[in-house]
Amino acid sequence: TQRHSMAISPVLLLSDLHLPPTDSPYRDGFSNFINGPARNSAAVYILGDLFEAWIGDDAGLVDYSRECVLLAKLTFSNIPVFFQRGNRDFLVGKQFAAKTGVHLLPEYTCIDLPIGRTLLTHGDGFCIDDIAFQRFRSWSRKPGMQNAFLRLPLKMRRYISNKLRYAGRQKRVQETPNKMDVNDQEVVRLADQYRVSQVIHGHTHKPGRYRTENGKIERIVLPDWRPDQMNYLICDQMGLRTQSVL
Repeated sequence: TQRHSMAISPVLLLSDLHLPPTDSPYRDGFSNFINGPARNSAAVYILGDLFEAWIGDDAGLVDYSRECVLLAKLTFSNIPVFFQRGNRDFLVGKQFAAKTGVHLLPEYTCIDLPIGRTLLTHGDGFCIDDIAFQRFRSWSRKPGMQNAFLRLPLKMRRYISNKLRYAGRQKRVQETPNKMDVNDQEVVRLADQYRVSQVIHGHTHKPGRYRTENGKIERIVLPDWRPDQMNYLICDQMGLRTQSVL
C-alpha cells in the first residue's frame, strides 16, 4: 500500500486522456501537466487510457516517444509516477516501465491518501453488465493471447487495433448507457474485499462523485479529457478538487 497521508505536496490523479500518436492539443495538455503541476506533487497516478492505443512496447515507445521522455524526466526528478493499465493501453509493459521509470500497478491498488484509504482502478472491471466487453476483456488479458498478438507484424497489429476501436465506437452508439456503466453491486463487492469506503476510477467518462445504493461507498470518477476540458484530480489535506491544464 502506498502512503501519502502525511505528504504536504498534493497527490495528482488522472485518466482517459486518450492521447493520439499524432499532433494533438491533448498531447500539448499532457506536456503542460507534466512540466507544471506534476513537478510540485507528491506523486502522480495515471489510472489507464493515457494512450488512445498501445499495441506493444516496441510500437508505443516510438509512437509516444515524446510522452515517454516527459515521464522519464519527471521520475528522474524524484516524483513517483504510478500507472494502471486501461482498456486502451493494457499492453503497456516492462520496456515502457524501464524507459520511463514509471511504476506499473495491478488492476486494483489500495493507497493511503489524505482523504483516507482508497481503492484505485481503471474502472472497466466494474462494468460487468456489458457481457460482450467482459468476454473480450478476459480473453485479451490472457498472457498467451497477448504474446500471440505481440508476435504479429506491426502493420497487422495496427490494423486489428483500428478495427477494434471502430467496433467499440459503433457499439457505444447502439448500446444503452446504463449497460456500459458500472455495476453498483460490483463496486460494493470490491470495496468490501479491499476494506475501503471510497473508490477512485476512470473509464466511464462520467466524472463526478457518486454514492452506491447502500450509501456506504463513495465512487469518485476521474474526468476524461475533451477539447475544452482537460482536468485532473488534486488530493491533499483540503480534500479533493479538479484542476484544468488549460
